[in-house]
Amino acid sequence: MNLTACRHVFEDTLNLMRSRTDEVWLERLEEAYRLAARAHRWQRRRSGDPFLIHSVEVAYILAELGGDAETVISGILHDILEDTDVKRAEIQETFGEEVYRLVSGMTQEARAESSVRSGPSATLRRLLLTARHDPRILLLKLADRLHNMRTLQHMPPEKRRGKALETLEIYAPLAHRLGVAKLRWEMEDRSLMFLHPEVYTELAGIVRAGKPEQEAHLNAVIGELETKLEELGIKATIFGRPKHIYSIYRKMIEKDEAPDQMIDLLGIRVITRQVRDCYSVLGIIHSLWRPVANSFSDYIANPKPNRYQSLHTAVYGPGGRRIEVQIRTEEMNFIAEYGVASHFSYKESGFDPDLDDELLWLRRIVDWEKQTSSARTFASAVKVDLFAEQIFVITPKGDPMDMPVGSTVLDFAFRIHTDLGLHCSGARVNGQPWPINHELSAGDRVEVLTSDEAHPRPGWLRFAKTSHARHAIRRFLQQHPEFSTRPNRSLVRFSLKGDLDSFQQVIDKIHQIPEIELTRVSFTRFGPANIRINARIPDSEETPAEDSRCVAQLSEAFPGLSIEVKR
Repeated sequence: MNLTACRHVFEDTLNLMRSRTDEVWLERLEEAYRLAARAHRWQRRRSGDPFLIHSVEVAYILAELGGDAETVISGILHDILEDTDVKRAEIQETFGEEVYRLVSGMTQEARAESSVRSGPSATLRRLLLTARHDPRILLLKLADRLHNMRTLQHMPPEKRRGKALETLEIYAPLAHRLGVAKLRWEMEDRSLMFLHPEVYTELAGIVRAGKPEQEAHLNAVIGELETKLEELGIKATIFGRPKHIYSIYRKMIEKDEAPDQMIDLLGIRVITRQVRDCYSVLGIIHSLWRPVANSFSDYIANPKPNRYQSLHTAVYGPGGRRIEVQIRTEEMNFIAEYGVASHFSYKESGFDPDLDDELLWLRRIVDWEKQTSSARTFASAVKVDLFAEQIFVITPKGDPMDMPVGSTVLDFAFRIHTDLGLHCSGARVNGQPWPINHELSAGDRVEVLTSDEAHPRPGWLRFAKTSHARHAIRRFLQQHPEFSTRPNRSLVRFSLKGDLDSFQQVIDKIHQIPEIELTRVSFTRFGPANIRINARIPDSEETPAEDSRCVAQLSEAFPGLSIEVKR
């Protein structure tokens, strides 16, 4: 590859930018290219290609993602302070303070990466903290990493594996959290290619072998659907969804199924003009083919935290073959492909995280970092709270709160406010009372209940999933050692006949008795003993659990309470 090829890539970048960039910034893009070409003129990459090709390829990726002129210029210049004799003042005077800050941030990250060998945890910590002032640097780093993955075969074998693992653990999940699906998919596939080359080659071969037959089947499905939509006057674009090798590999591992069973899944995407058409298309698809039970998800009404919106369903198509379907508008599709890059908000002073709710998690990162001294602890918290699958839970005022899948009532209380979590005694979830360990589901409306007698106990750590809740509980127990000791306990099962008010009274009473540690509760409207509660209670030879003061208090308060001790 020569300098002519570099110029061609840059011309393609300019073509992408012309529709959204004025002449002043287009000229600055040209100036950035000339500066990079001069500064990197004697440098070569391991492949033997001019170093400049990396700069313009990164810029092209950023332009594809919809980045603004400052971001794309920073992509062209991102290595210039580290690898050449170009000075800070030249970048500031020619391209402005914003471009300099972005390039400087990339330079600091590159130097830290080359000098620190503490693994992915330290990488994640540095990357997120560097980006807290301007998240555009995350896009720069993702684009830089993607192009390096495209040329990873030129690195020594041991470095290939390290970079691929880091990409799979850090960069691909970060792309997913930012909603940039295009980058995530390619990063995952390329990581698998270097981590498990035999598996990748086998799966890619099976996909290629089955492609003609699958395309024929998809074309028949798409043709039938297009005819029906045309009859009803609904304008939409339909196409087959591409299969990603890593997603097939992951499903194989999770479901322990053969590759051909995973690859046999077909997928189509329907892009409509209006939101109402999405639901019309859904109804038409369900009238043409039988829906798969429990396969429908409405992410239009309940968007994901990364702003992803779509209707998901699955049907048994012609021949009984399962087809997975996504239905969304053109705008939703653009956001799904390009994520956070499609909706950054800016002020005169630069990026302002307060303007975009989707990026408020960056502010939480700063708080966590202040509370943790270990890079590994910090990385663990980020992976649980940010990189895990997210759900939306609704506050009593109707505000959505994003929470990791598996979060409990206790996690939600601490997310609202630390003091609320410290005194949480349960919650009303969709109008029904539940204890602190109840796992929340997407769309739940949650009203936290508090009690002056409620306070953290060691057992709370079993219910808390998020790092913020666990940190707050540990800090409370350290500050109040009288609550951190844990006597020998046995499982005690309580059962009682009663209505919903009785159930709430029992729960409230238990929360007033510090010795009782709730583990599970259930309430049904029917049955001889429709209130069932499992709890751990101090148990010793001197004072068996069934003779303890706390059990006596409950028995006095609720005549007819049945008690069973499990030792």
